[in-house]
Amino acid sequence: MSCEHARPGIPEQLAVLRTYRAILDGASPEAARAAVGDACPECTAVAAASFGIVLAQELAGAGFVTGPLRIQLLGMLNSAEAELRAAGN
Repeated sequence: MSCEHARPGIPEQLAVLRTYRAILDGASPEAARAAVGDACPECTAVAAASFGIVLAQELAGAGFVTGPLRIQLLGMLNSAEAELRAAGN
C-alpha cells in the first residue's frame, strides 16, 4: 500500500492521539485499533513514530534528540528488537 501524501496530515495526527489516549485509558487492543478510524495507515504509522520521539524529548526536557537521549532511545530500540526476534512469534 502506498499513499500520496507528502507527510502525515491532521487526520493522521488526530488518529495517533486518539489511539494513544485509548491505550492510556486501558482500552482493548480492538478499541485502540478502531481509534485510528479511516486515516491513512502509512501516514498514521509515521505520525505515531514522530509523536513518540517528541514525547521522549518532552519527558527528557530536551529540545531535540541528541547526545545521551539519542543513545538511550537507540538502546531501547535495540533491546526491543532483540526481544522481538527472540520471541519467535
